[in-house]
Amino acid sequence: MSAFNDLNGIPTSGNPFTLRQILRSEWGFDGFVVSDWNSMTEMIPHGFCADEREVAIKALTAGVDMEMVSESYQHHLKGLIESGMLAEKLLDEAVANILRVKFRLGLFENPYPIAYDATVILHPDHLKIARELTAQSLVLLKHDAAV
Repeated sequence: MSAFNDLNGIPTSGNPFTLRQILRSEWGFDGFVVSDWNSMTEMIPHGFCADEREVAIKALTAGVDMEMVSESYQHHLKGLIESGMLAEKLLDEAVANILRVKFRLGLFENPYPIAYDATVILHPDHLKIARELTAQSLVLLKHDAAV
């Protein structure tokens, strides 16, 4: 998931260095990248993109395969590809990344996997394990001298 953070002033959702070079090339990730909730459109008020059209260009070029909540892909990808401003190959790659994961999960053979009800999901044993895992995964940072 791309997020709201940035590296050297470039938001993760628009950063080909982190998403393509590091994540895919160096680490060999072959899943799909989804944007954090509205993180792509947030590149506008942060001054990285002028409008949703530029958001779509930068995010797809960077390697965001699926946009969560915001609609820059929905509104602009078709026109950007038809105009030649974005290569259709980038969209093909994004779709392939998403479909690959769906095939791995068996969603084409069984699109409705087991839906556990609240008695299973909220079982005290499961809640206990969830709390333990949450506690073990917390990271605390100390803000020292504005660094």
